[in-house]
Order: sequence, then C-alpha cells, then structure tokens
Amino acid sequence: TTIDNLERSLAPFLAVASSVRGDVGLSVDEVDSGEAAVRRLRASVQLTGDGSATINDARAILPGQTDVSFAGRLTGAGADAELRGKLTAVTEDLRGALAWLDLSPDQLAQGRLSSLSLASDIALRRAAWRFSEIELRIDATRVTGSVAVNPGPRPQIAADLELDRFDVDAYWPDDAATELLARLTGPLGAVDAAVQAQLARLTWRGV
Repeated sequence: TTIDNLERSLAPFLAVASSVRGDVGLSVDEVDSGEAAVRRLRASVQLTGDGSATINDARAILPGQTDVSFAGRLTGAGADAELRGKLTAVTEDLRGALAWLDLSPDQLAQGRLSSLSLASDIALRRAAWRFSEIELRIDATRVTGSVAVNPGPRPQIAADLELDRFDVDAYWPDDAATELLARLTGPLGAVDAAVQAQLARLTWRGV
C-alpha cells in the first residue's frame, strides 16, 4: 500500500534517529513512494540518540500538488513508535491526491472535490491514529471535530464532526433518495464506524 511504501522509504531515517544525537537538516528532492513521488522534502530535526526526535519544520509536496507541513515529536521505536504534532495540508487538486491514496470517487459533478485545506493535531501509532482539533475545508464545506482510526483488516472509525453546510445538488444533482443514501453510506460498509455529525445547513433539490 501507499503507507507501507512510504514507511519503507523513511526506514533509513528512523534507523538514524535511534543511534545519532544532534541537529539534522534534511533536504531530499524526491522520494519514491511507489506509484508517485513525494517531492521537495525538507525537515529540521533534533535527534536525542534514543530514538526520539523533535521535528521543528517538515514540509513536502505530495501527489496532487498537495503542500503538507508538520511539526511535532517522534518517540519510541518499532510498533511502539508514536508521532505527535500539528499537521497542515493544502491542495487545489484533491482528486489527484485521492487517486494517489487509491481513492477514486466517481460519478461526481464536474469540478467537485477540487480543493482541500486541513489543520489538525495528530497522534499516530501503527495501531491507532488520532486526529483532534480538526479544521477542514473541502470545496465550500467547513468541517471541525475529531476522528479516531484503528487500522486493520476491518478498520474501526469513531468521529465527532460539525459541518457548516453541504450542497448535495453540487455533487449528485440527479440522484434519487435511495441512490444518495447508498453513496453516503457505501464507504462505511468495509469498516466499523461510530460517527456523530451535526450539519448546520443542507441543500438538496434546491431546498
């Protein structure tokens, strides 16, 4: 998978973090993550020599011209490694970014899922991903809240979200109610999900 490929690419850095102490400036033009490249990777890192690292400023351009930045701390090693900090991401080619992640939404109205901006506190372990204080904007919709993911053969997802608006007509203008329900719930069929969401304004069939 994309995550596995990226993890293998970062393995040399993780090995250095467990044995070297000091300040490191990292600059890589391109990292091959499998199907596409991560470009212009830059980071300023303080290594303690015990596997911990403080990441002051890490930036990269992911597929879909997605600008990503992170600042935080890496602790532990192997299955116990944990990454905590602040993540931001901005793209004007959201569909390209989703395709890199093997997510290819189809049958959407032209021009939708075009832009994304994200800011979130994160805590990532191999078996548990936590996103809190989320500030997300997809096209014209703003989303805030928190998400917890336990990855695995059948992932578990818990989310508490607030949306300011959602315009159904802008994405699926011709769907009947049953088709729309299937689209919105279909992606949850492969996961165990507990989602609480509040929507301030919904537009459907012009209402």
